Amino acid sequence: MDPQIKNILQDLYSYDPEFMKHEDRLKSILEELIKSKPDTQFDPSFAESLRQKLAIQAETQTETQTNKFNLNLAFFKKPYFIWGGSLMAIALVLTILSFGQKDGKPFLSVLTGKIQKPNPNSNPALTDKTSGQATITGIKSFTSSEEFLAYLQETQNIQNNRGYGIGGGPATLMENSSAPLAKSGFNSTASDSGLAANQTISRVSDTNVQVAGIDEPDIVKTNGKQIYFSGPQNYYTYGQPGIMNKISPDAELIPSQYYQPKTVIVNALPPEQIKTLGKIDTQGEMLLYKNTLIIFSYDRIQAFDVSKPEAPVKSWTMSYNGNGQLVTARLKDGKIYLVTKNYPDLGTPCPLKPMSLDGAAIEIPCASIYHPIRPIPDTSTFNAFVMDATSGQVSKKLSFMGSFGQSLAYMSEESLYITYTLNKDQLDVMVDFLTTNGKDFLPNSMTDKLKKVQGYDISGQAKLVELQNILEKYFSSLSADDQKKLENNMQNKLEDYYKTRMRELVTTGIVKIALGNFEISATGEIPGTPLNQFSMDEYQGNLRIASTIGQGFWVWGWGGNSESANDVYVLNTNLKTIGSITDLGLTERIYAARFIGNRGYLVTFRQIDPFYVLDLSNPASPKKSGELKIPGYSSYLHPLDTNIILGVGQENGKVKLSLFDVSDPSNPKELDKYSMDEYWTEAANNHHAFLQDSKHGVFFLPGGQSGYIFNYKNGKLNLEKAVANIQAKRALYINDYLYIIGDNQITVLNESNWEKIKTLDLQ
Repeated sequence: MDPQIKNILQDLYSYDPEFMKHEDRLKSILEELIKSKPDTQFDPSFAESLRQKLAIQAETQTETQTNKFNLNLAFFKKPYFIWGGSLMAIALVLTILSFGQKDGKPFLSVLTGKIQKPNPNSNPALTDKTSGQATITGIKSFTSSEEFLAYLQETQNIQNNRGYGIGGGPATLMENSSAPLAKSGFNSTASDSGLAANQTISRVSDTNVQVAGIDEPDIVKTNGKQIYFSGPQNYYTYGQPGIMNKISPDAELIPSQYYQPKTVIVNALPPEQIKTLGKIDTQGEMLLYKNTLIIFSYDRIQAFDVSKPEAPVKSWTMSYNGNGQLVTARLKDGKIYLVTKNYPDLGTPCPLKPMSLDGAAIEIPCASIYHPIRPIPDTSTFNAFVMDATSGQVSKKLSFMGSFGQSLAYMSEESLYITYTLNKDQLDVMVDFLTTNGKDFLPNSMTDKLKKVQGYDISGQAKLVELQNILEKYFSSLSADDQKKLENNMQNKLEDYYKTRMRELVTTGIVKIALGNFEISATGEIPGTPLNQFSMDEYQGNLRIASTIGQGFWVWGWGGNSESANDVYVLNTNLKTIGSITDLGLTERIYAARFIGNRGYLVTFRQIDPFYVLDLSNPASPKKSGELKIPGYSSYLHPLDTNIILGVGQENGKVKLSLFDVSDPSNPKELDKYSMDEYWTEAANNHHAFLQDSKHGVFFLPGGQSGYIFNYKNGKLNLEKAVANIQAKRALYINDYLYIIGDNQITVLNESNWEKIKTLDLQ
């Protein structure tokens, strides 16, 4: 296997082991991709695009889509499109790098418009609202379906191609909380359902979340009395022929194994008598509000009344319409804050009908759909709702236009932030290059022709063909020697161009929704791309956000590795940039970020792991306080105590735990480290898999088939307990009992001595 493909596959498997099931198809996709873009590397957007690609390959493709794909492949086989071999290679990235298509649209897209650096003073604030149309600087709402359709048609004329890459680091699509996981003073009376007469609940763990008091969906929930687990289980049926019976009808009857979605409800107390109470025949991440359990499946959201856990009753169903997808959900004070995204329907652009509640469509009128004044390609609608957790009724709703690619969401006590990636249009990049750094490569007459192509009222693809014809004609007029000279000069000058423009070519758009009136209060833009939602944090009205800039580029057939950088920006309430720290970890990329109060913590990685401590006490003048360089990397940061940060990551192919002392921010230290005999832990890229019990000074994380409990007292990491062969997924505590939840069983441990109390089979 090609070493580059092998490395990417390893990163993908660390990101999500489910990718292992599709290795053959992944190899095929990666081979095609690397042929067109040799500098391909793993990043979260890349992984999510591959996931989409796999999903789409499993669906029936329309004849139009198939023909389009075949046409694109044929286009690349033209003799003058030799990798790195001619000026005509500028078009080589047009389609292959837009892998992962849905409804004919690439998942990774670009933004049209003149190349310019985002102006920190031009970020929008709410400036005007009128009946029928709302306007914010840089963004406004539609007044009619005709205006919406015209906007969509304009976006279709923008050339959609990625063409250059930006590193994001191995995914840590995780969230975390600096708040203790235990609820102090949580009590239950003997009359509570499922409790023994003498059983009370003094404390119970919550899902590990980013912001205390704002819950997030996960596969395990508990109220201290019941445990709800929505995980994979295998079931066996007898009386139906298995595979061997189909091969040989005379073979002895062999049971078939099949998968059935299932959420089990377990009575947790007393721990010695833990038992299964009931089940729900659906599966997904969950939210729990009082006696309502909300399950997020791939195509719908279902709520169940679990006041009688042995007999749950469906309360309401919210279905995604069209090609809708879940972006995120949060639960706060009995309200669900839901974000989805769809490709718009060109036939009936608005009102939007992204969801249906119990069969009745939820409509979002044109005046509640916001869009950037500057059109963007690969347009999708992001739809935000406020729902009552018990009834499912929607009280507030809005939509805004963004690019379909990587989007992240972060919710504070006051606001909901949603991001989307913006990539500059390749045609504009090329023209800008040829009129600046590369101005001596072509005659002025040719440059003038290229500028005219920019202004043509034709589609982006048509502009490309026109550009191709112009350049091909010029290139064919050169001798072979002059062609080779031009190629080399272009490559070098383009690298210089990229270094000066890398903060302009890939940016992140940010939309801020005020929770109070649930209206868009501001929009903004920063250079680069954030890694995950932990790259964002609101503190004292300001948004802090960390992003990676650059790291490999490809523009019109030329490119290579560039000197990446990592920045931290501080944006005020109107999302205007008021402070920044730039150029952290040059040539590296962000692997983990965490903001806690006046401090920020950042991990970048390439060959070593720089652990940065940031001083954010002055939002207008943030600065780096200290730095520690150690082998390996951390992809998840968790504050175990005020000045103790745990890093979960890898070193030499194994899970590595690092204990950082940040009591002196100018001189962070690694107090201790522990190398586990595991190649992967879900806690490295899913914070929900991590559990801390500060009372007992321990934390839990799953690894492979086992679950691990570590003691972190006195600045040392000690493996307190390992539970083998449980296929551990999560852990929670009720009182002083730790419940380790695996695919098919739950094991209960006494935290006072770590003795096993009970094991429950979930088969």
